[in-house]
Amino acid sequence: MQRFINYFSLSQNTTVRGAENLHYLDISDSGFFTFVGNFQGVSSLRTAIISGNNVANLSESFLDGFFGLENLAASKSRLDRDFIALKSDRVFWNTTKLKELDISENSLNALSLGTFSRNSELIYLSLSGNQFKNIPFDLKFTPNLRILDLSNNVIFTLTTETTKALDFLNSKNKGLQLMLNGNILSCGCHDLSFLQWLNSTSVSLDNNRNYTCMNKDGERTNTLAFSDLESLWRQCWGEFFFYIATITISLYVIGIVLIFLMLKKKNFLVSYFLQIFGNFKLNTKLDYKTDIYIGYSDVDYRFPCIELRKYLEINLKLSTFIIERDLLASLDKASGIVDAINSCWRVLLVCSKSFLEDEDWSMFTMRSAMYAQSPANPSRIVVIVHQNCLTLLPTELLSAVNDENIIVVSEWRINYILSEKLRTRLIGLGH
Repeated sequence: MQRFINYFSLSQNTTVRGAENLHYLDISDSGFFTFVGNFQGVSSLRTAIISGNNVANLSESFLDGFFGLENLAASKSRLDRDFIALKSDRVFWNTTKLKELDISENSLNALSLGTFSRNSELIYLSLSGNQFKNIPFDLKFTPNLRILDLSNNVIFTLTTETTKALDFLNSKNKGLQLMLNGNILSCGCHDLSFLQWLNSTSVSLDNNRNYTCMNKDGERTNTLAFSDLESLWRQCWGEFFFYIATITISLYVIGIVLIFLMLKKKNFLVSYFLQIFGNFKLNTKLDYKTDIYIGYSDVDYRFPCIELRKYLEINLKLSTFIIERDLLASLDKASGIVDAINSCWRVLLVCSKSFLEDEDWSMFTMRSAMYAQSPANPSRIVVIVHQNCLTLLPTELLSAVNDENIIVVSEWRINYILSEKLRTRLIGLGH
């Protein structure tokens, strides 16, 4: 029945007659919607393909009548991410014979606790094309799992507990295939154990174990470039131990100097430290080289680089830093962004849709701005975001920026309201 039905609601309880020998059903890419009714009479059904339908409205008991189901495909079916995150354990509660499940391409980001706890016969599971940051279920519930597809998600690393569970499944089932291609992994110093696991595990990995990753400098590279883990360990931890040695020597020298000074100038030192800890002051824009750093997407450069820049420089008399104009040729982009943000009094982020969907540099810019905030300059970040893009703002940015510093606009144009908000937040907050 693939592509056979253009419009049909499955909202009513239904008893199917004469389907005692029905084993295979394909209704993919049709017009079925509202999967909330209960079905009876399909106990022999083994394979159901509902991919391409609108399964956004799904009841937690819809699959209860399909207790003989072994293969279920629900790819590109608009599954509601909040519903699945809360009720996925109940959705698959009665499909205890399930062996193959495909819920790829649904923009899911979580599964509920206990998902697959009654699906111990599961052999193949495809979660590709979603937004999972890790394996979203407990691998102990799927002891027979042979193929796990996590490609094209947002996974950046796997914990030691997860890799051990994967190795256990691989040895128990005499083979496990894990697909990670399409994720941007982390190959920084904090992920040495994960990189070592990628190089040494007997789990079958796709793409010849070579994946795109971000190194500790925020540069995109690939995991095969870090096959020499001993050299990477020295690069990561050698600097740490050098700092430890330097700090130890420094503390020793400082201790000797302090003892000498306390003996010679005790009254002067007491007065000096009282002045330091008793007169804490907020930084002003005079403490910085540049007034405003403007973060934006290269795709939507006209508003931030022309109209916004002119308003800041001409009307508010503020100096600005624009990466395309002011970045020194001798610096790479990552270092240039960090140095520029550290030297600016305010960081103004123009959060257009293209900026928020740019995984390469937008998140790096936002995190660099968040790291640059300090008690001496707590209102450093100001955000301009279009009202249609509010849901795209990262939660970590929302938690780091004051509500009054998030300016919501309906159009990318300098009007009176926006100009007044910019003036008060870029000038008034500093006094």
